[in-house]
Amino acid sequence: MISLTIIQRVLPHYRVPFFEGLNSELEKKGVRLTLLAGREKPGTVPRSVNVDYQWLQWVENTYFDVGRYELVWQHCLNKTISSDLVIIEQANRLLINYCLLALRTVRSRPRIAYWGHGKNHQATKDDNYSENIKALLISQIDWWFAYTEETGAYVNSLGVPREKITIVDNAIDTERLVRGAGLVSPDELSILRRKLNINSSQVGIYCGGMYEGKRIEFLMDAAAQLRTKIPDFHLILIGDGPQQNLVERAAMQWPWIHYVGPKFGTDIIPYFLLSKLALMPGLVGLGVLDSFALGTPLVTTNIPYHSPEIGYLESGINGVISDNHVSDYVRRVAEIMNSDILLNRLRDGCSVAKQRYTLENMIARYAKGIMAFGNAYL
Repeated sequence: MISLTIIQRVLPHYRVPFFEGLNSELEKKGVRLTLLAGREKPGTVPRSVNVDYQWLQWVENTYFDVGRYELVWQHCLNKTISSDLVIIEQANRLLINYCLLALRTVRSRPRIAYWGHGKNHQATKDDNYSENIKALLISQIDWWFAYTEETGAYVNSLGVPREKITIVDNAIDTERLVRGAGLVSPDELSILRRKLNINSSQVGIYCGGMYEGKRIEFLMDAAAQLRTKIPDFHLILIGDGPQQNLVERAAMQWPWIHYVGPKFGTDIIPYFLLSKLALMPGLVGLGVLDSFALGTPLVTTNIPYHSPEIGYLESGINGVISDNHVSDYVRRVAEIMNSDILLNRLRDGCSVAKQRYTLENMIARYAKGIMAFGNAYL
């Protein structure tokens, strides 16, 4: 039986279903999974959840600062020695990574794989040193589990052979959203529409964090211009964060802006079903999967700091990426909202995308990659 260890600094709630499914799949293939996970630094996110599984071992994390950098020591090196394969997060601050790579130069096992983005898509000039280190280490491991096709192409360009790269199509469990959407009745939507005082079908939605990277000011400016182009336009906003005051102020000023606070899980479903488009001019990440699952095409801009999952959005097919100007963003949104043909084309694209970017497919891809990883070295 192959012994596999995966090390995670934290275990957030959205990763639990993935590891549950991965363990079940690996058991069928004769692979014994051990997940070593720690806790977050107090006051930070994402937070680890309190769960207990036979294949999960909690380990201590020690956090400390060196200049402007935070480093983390995960107390689990001794737990990896007997493993055949170890998968580590691609992150410079994780000191155990350097220890495992150093040991690999004098021992044939464990073989080491990276799981990650390839590069920091939100990096600034101040991060050049850190990003250079990351790039140097990319080809120093035995296998790569790449978040997306874009990640795979990037690490391949830095010397990792294509046959040693597994594209996992990073995803979360959206099946509950898909099932839940089918259970919402027209009467429920009518009640919600009356509650929000929306008497129009020209509705957009924003669902996500409210901080600078999400470009809330850009969104509010675009919404005001959309209202002049589409007199019965309404905007629903879900979420919270440091810039929620901008949203609260706009909702007090304009009755066609509806701020409903943070919502989670299936609670977001009826709001999406009331809406034609998801408006997110700033950073796009896994939230694009909500758009696919609920058939509400997402419109964003071509900013350079999206997360890797932006690669799932094919502009003009299952969503839209406009130029990085409010005027072009408004033009593209209005064009779709006023054309059932364009909107339905994008909805059809969302329907196709939601079949590909699923947790089940991610688990299958990951498990297949683990078997290929093992077959290459064991």
